[in-house]
Amino acid sequence: MNLTSICLAFERDARAEFSFLTNELGFEARPIEVHPPDIWITWQRPRVEVSVDLEFGSGLSVIISSLGRITSRVKRRIGLHQLLAQVAPTVVLPTVAILEYDVDLVREALRANAIILKTYGARILAGDFAELL
Repeated sequence: MNLTSICLAFERDARAEFSFLTNELGFEARPIEVHPPDIWITWQRPRVEVSVDLEFGSGLSVIISSLGRITSRVKRRIGLHQLLAQVAPTVVLPTVAILEYDVDLVREALRANAIILKTYGARILAGDFAELL
């Protein structure tokens, strides 16, 4: 796959798996960003941002950030793995090393991360970072 087709597949699958952010929680999807070896998509709502990042050679990560009230500058951030360690320490976040783009492998990783975020991230997605950081 070339970079264009990888970006299209990642964007399609990430938007589908994380659709609850826009459909249920009112987040606004931002355009995909590409800075090899990273590709990421961000969703924002007032005071909260979710970024799903695919880094070749490393893997997939989900970062939830607290944004400032006046500006959209990041004040605090927490990775999904850190969130799980605090709110559900017995749950294991699946990890996958992405050395070559595999549509099915990436889609499975996106799905697993989205389910975990939706299941364990309600408070932080609503902007409540108080007890987590």
